[in-house]
Amino acid sequence: MADKTLNQAIESADTERLQKIVKDLCQRSSDSKEFVEKELLTDETEPADSKETSKDSNGVPQQGKKRARYAICLRCREEYDVSKNLKDSCLRHEGELEQDSEFWVDHDEDCHGPIDEDEMKVEYPEGFRWDCCEEHADSKGCETGYHEEDTSHWPKGAKRYRWSYGP
Repeated sequence: MADKTLNQAIESADTERLQKIVKDLCQRSSDSKEFVEKELLTDETEPADSKETSKDSNGVPQQGKKRARYAICLRCREEYDVSKNLKDSCLRHEGELEQDSEFWVDHDEDCHGPIDEDEMKVEYPEGFRWDCCEEHADSKGCETGYHEEDTSHWPKGAKRYRWSYGP
């Protein structure tokens, strides 16, 4: 019963609180720190299928340099393991989303609001098509490549939105 309750508490906890707890665990226990390092850090500095090794400014191969194991891809917006980033790991669209005029034929923007909004693309993916492949907005990508790390959220990182029900 305690495991179930603990799992529920972890799943409902705020991201900042969880980050603080993990940091505290790492300070209190070397075993915990070692476990977290193993899970969240990697020595990999190049794509997993690359023949090259990373070199410093003097051309000397870098060895043992640690970095975050997981990143968010700038293109597909998915989390990926940087040590397993292969040339076909990222499945994405390189085009733009366009409105499918047949889908929106009865939509009145004065009454129902604007169509070309992010919320509408999520709620009505069938109302938008990728110009690169003509598939709906929620379709899997039509092109592959390496994941490209999105560093725009550094140093804060992604935070969970806190819902507020009161004034």
